[in-house]
Amino acid sequence: MTVLVGLLSFHALVCLMWTLVSAAMWALVTGTRPRLRREAIGWMAREWGAAMVVFALRPTGWWQPRSRPSRGTEHRDPATPPPVETTLPPVLLVPGFGLNRRCFLFLALYLRRRGWRWVWAINNRPFSGPIQALAVELGHRVEELCEASGSDRVDIVAHSMGGLVAAWYIQHLGGARRVRRLVALGTPWAGSRMAIFGPLRQARDLEPGSETLSLLGPSRVPTTTVWSPHDNIVLPPESARAPWTTTVAASWTGHLTLLLSATALRHVAGALLSPGRTPPADDDTGAACPAPSS
Repeated sequence: MTVLVGLLSFHALVCLMWTLVSAAMWALVTGTRPRLRREAIGWMAREWGAAMVVFALRPTGWWQPRSRPSRGTEHRDPATPPPVETTLPPVLLVPGFGLNRRCFLFLALYLRRRGWRWVWAINNRPFSGPIQALAVELGHRVEELCEASGSDRVDIVAHSMGGLVAAWYIQHLGGARRVRRLVALGTPWAGSRMAIFGPLRQARDLEPGSETLSLLGPSRVPTTTVWSPHDNIVLPPESARAPWTTTVAASWTGHLTLLLSATALRHVAGALLSPGRTPPADDDTGAACPAPSS
């Protein structure tokens, strides 16, 4: 018991330090003067909690199970009309830098509870490959899901770097014929200054001005970006907005909190259910954020 308490305490301390350092970087890059406001304290506390959950789940997600339909996918939420499975493609979940499929545990449960029959979270392979190599592997996973589900197309929901992997697959590897819609959570379309600290090969592709980012233009499929002006990893946070996407803000939400936030999960479901339309804006701003002008 003493060892377990010690490990949990160490884990909590490491996650707290990660949260404080990333929050300090956010304040430095955005030029924001740190103040102990209620919103700021809640933001850091939620991100700290999200970090503890997401990082604790990582060891359980290194292997890749095969795609299969969800069990018990009958509609169980009386407040939400059940989606029509004949019109909804399977959903493929693509993780971001350094994470694996387990980071989507809560999003997958959220979608399955609302009637999605095929929800499959994958791992990025090779672990330290460039974004182009990850996109090739993503293409194999898309084909596997299409074959298993019998669907011609899929929807992709991606977190952080996963959005860039999906965008490369769609634009350069013929993925537009297989992907109906892309929903990106905290994806650094213009790169992130935090990438300089990344030890893996794909971190070089995430640096602002990288060749990979310069080759990613407007998406060939409808794309929704859920971003946060308080993202502590995508720096500056405006890098997560692109003029060719439908952008929706989730204020006072950290980078990892986007994976657990009820607001962000509702945005994802709204985007998947409403092709070609802006998902309902129920975040703190009260409205969807317009795309920035260049």
